[in-house]
Amino acid sequence: FGKNGSGVDVSSGHIAITNDHFTILPETGGQFSLSFWVYPQSLPLGRIGLMSCTQGSSNGWELTLEANTPNQYWLSFASTNNGGTLNLRVPLTLSNSVWTKLDVTYNGGIATVYANGRKIGSDSGGIRASQGPLLVGSAPGCTNLSGINDDVKIHCRALDLSEIGPAATIM
Repeated sequence: FGKNGSGVDVSSGHIAITNDHFTILPETGGQFSLSFWVYPQSLPLGRIGLMSCTQGSSNGWELTLEANTPNQYWLSFASTNNGGTLNLRVPLTLSNSVWTKLDVTYNGGIATVYANGRKIGSDSGGIRASQGPLLVGSAPGCTNLSGINDDVKIHCRALDLSEIGPAATIM
């Protein structure tokens, strides 16, 4: 798998995309999907913020990487720290200096995560919507991602499996 071109280096900060009046991400119960490429340059132990959309601790969600031992990573898509009930946590194979395509879908009650076009897990739960900004490259209380994000896409619906597709053409 690979990706050519340049993305946004979020090592020294994040990108903030405003979500006033739910213009980017939906109100509570709404569907959305996130698709992006990530190129980690360093994967330290602890929690690493990939994306978040929160406003205080009463609403929103976080997409984080968690590592308690070297080379063993977990991807977490959760709203439990922000008044919701979603707590999806799945193992993720990730390497420094290697592009990985991540897709996260949420249909209003079930979240599903795909890595390089393959489903790696799903779970049910609620998200209390936030009008806070979408932060790309960070999440509250986490180390910022040391790496590059590219081709970030936000969809106002849950993508179908046929729209996720493989990250490369099957030979």
